[in-house]
Amino acid sequence: MKKNIYFINWHNGLNTLNGPTNVFNSLVKEITQEDNIKVICPETFNGNFTRAVKFIMSTFSNSEENIYCVNSDGLKMPYVIYLLSRMHKKHKYYMMVHGFRRLEDKFVGLDKKNYYRLESYILKNFQNLICVSNFSKSMILQYTKRIKPTYVIHNGVDLIDYIDLNKEKHMEKEIRLIMSGGVKKLKGALETVNLVTSLNNKNRPYRVTLDVYGKFDDKVFFDSFLEAIHGKDYIRYNGCVDKDELYEAYKRAHFLIALSYLDSFNMTVVEAMANGTVPIITENVGACEFVDENKSGFIVKLDDYYGRIEEILDSSFHKQEKYLNIVKNAYDKSKKISWRHKLNEYMELFYENKN
Repeated sequence: MKKNIYFINWHNGLNTLNGPTNVFNSLVKEITQEDNIKVICPETFNGNFTRAVKFIMSTFSNSEENIYCVNSDGLKMPYVIYLLSRMHKKHKYYMMVHGFRRLEDKFVGLDKKNYYRLESYILKNFQNLICVSNFSKSMILQYTKRIKPTYVIHNGVDLIDYIDLNKEKHMEKEIRLIMSGGVKKLKGALETVNLVTSLNNKNRPYRVTLDVYGKFDDKVFFDSFLEAIHGKDYIRYNGCVDKDELYEAYKRAHFLIALSYLDSFNMTVVEAMANGTVPIITENVGACEFVDENKSGFIVKLDDYYGRIEEILDSSFHKQEKYLNIVKNAYDKSKKISWRHKLNEYMELFYENKN
């Protein structure tokens, strides 16, 4: 029997091209009339939070069991849904979890104790959690001591219909790297600059270039990044661009580089693969669960990556047939995780879960 399903996301209108709201929007755009899903967000209620909450409360009068899935872009709406779940217990409640701010902020020196207390409380007590990776799930279980049901559904990706892989990815005199997702300490931005600089300091038959995309959230760190790339014509900071332009940049690149210290998922990994770009990422990236080592990408250790990356680039340049096979594997792998596939996984969980 069809159930009434509500996907809920309340955001501040900023950064909707990235992060949790981008994931939510990509997922719900696959909804069809047959899915029987209603979407509650600022766009559907003209930004009126009170009206949205009143509408949600009106749905509780339904005698049937409803399903509510709230996105964790901020804590305001998740906390409201948690409180409502305590009063209306016959329904099922899920929260989509994209990270753990307590750990992420600690790394960059931020301290928002009240926020972290509420975050930990919600993560520990919400009826059902859906994490974007097993890596994220393990962090949450470890630090909150949560015992309630916790599931994993990886993020999806837009499907790219056709790419001439041989034409786009052939290497001649340079190997093109791309780093997307922002200039952030947590994502190893300076480490990536130092890596590329060191690679170019050696005599090679190719030059390594790096294109960097995304915003910054720390002006002091960003200034140190700009200083580090000053005078290096092989490193370019391109700022924030729309998705189409970013996808074209992925197509031009040979490798995505993500030397993250802590990353619950990292959408750039699957976006790159969908454009035939091979990921080189640390084991601290949740999306590494989707990468087959040496088949559809490469996973390196954060404390010892230079030699391994040097080996990957040298081998790929001199054995391009093998490299192009990895490109094809990465591209083919992405086709198994379209956003429609992911929405189906959510629906299967909602209908099969007996908790």
